[in-house]
Amino acid sequence: DLTSFIIALEVALDRINNNCTILPCYHLSHSKIIDPMCSDNPAVLGFIEQVSNNSKDILAILGGCSVSVQPVASLAHYWNLVQIAIEASSPRLSNTREYPLFLRAVPPDDNITPGIVGIMNYYGWEHIAIISQEEDLFTFTRDALSEDLKRNNLQVIHSVSFPTNQNPQGVVNSLQASSGRVIFLNCYETYAIEILCQVIY
Repeated sequence: DLTSFIIALEVALDRINNNCTILPCYHLSHSKIIDPMCSDNPAVLGFIEQVSNNSKDILAILGGCSVSVQPVASLAHYWNLVQIAIEASSPRLSNTREYPLFLRAVPPDDNITPGIVGIMNYYGWEHIAIISQEEDLFTFTRDALSEDLKRNNLQVIHSVSFPTNQNPQGVVNSLQASSGRVIFLNCYETYAIEILCQVIY
């Protein structure tokens, strides 16, 4: 649901346009809002539609989640368009060669790895299990965490991943068969809830 995003966008544009010290001689507006529902193909088609109809008037493209932002960010710079994302946290998007005009309002997910290492050291935990969904958003973070743990002499005793749109029951079974008690769960919320419910019940 884009309701809250649209409200925030309208408020921001109103404040910018009514404050001549921010962008004098400019009046900002937005074109048609397309919701790709966190999917890549609709995002690319929406982008092509926008630039085909309004390419001279567009200053920037706004985006949401990593899955829909990533393919558009790889194209936008060919039109010299900046893309600004409000929640795209995929570490892959940090590659400025691949995404030279991409900006985001949140840090990449792999920024959490020093914190996880710090928590483990604080509590004296030496082993961790990792469950990860097989998407760039999660696999980059899993790999970064594994490297940070290794550098700090901490051990990943069990690491398993599962494809999107697949029941993670097999992941749960393999976890229960391991000795992992400290678990890093690295996936979308719906899968995380399902995995936790299967583990608990």
